[in-house]
Formats: sequence, C-alpha cells, structure tokens
Amino acid sequence: MRVPSIYYWLGFQSKENEGRTILHNPQLLVDEKAIAFGMKTMAKAALDYLNS
Repeated sequence: MRVPSIYYWLGFQSKENEGRTILHNPQLLVDEKAIAFGMKTMAKAALDYLNS
C-alpha cells in the first residue's frame, strides 16, 4: 500500500549551540527558534497537500 508521506530533517545549529547539536548527547543544546520554523514548514506541507 502506498500512502502519501513526507520526511525531513530539521537542523538547529546556530551560533548559540555550535558543536552541541548531536542528538542523544548529554551536551545537546536545542535552539528553540527552530521549533517555530519546523511548525511552519510542517503546516505548509500539509496545506499544500490538502490544496493539491
């Protein structure tokens, strides 16, 4: 069965957390500005799909 889907990687390295962005690492420091960008990207992808 084929199901419409999408996969993307949301990177979050910035000047504040450079070198501390590897997942599953106790030194991980997430730049929370990436969360809003990721939400906008996911919403746009969903709306584009629904409007096609």
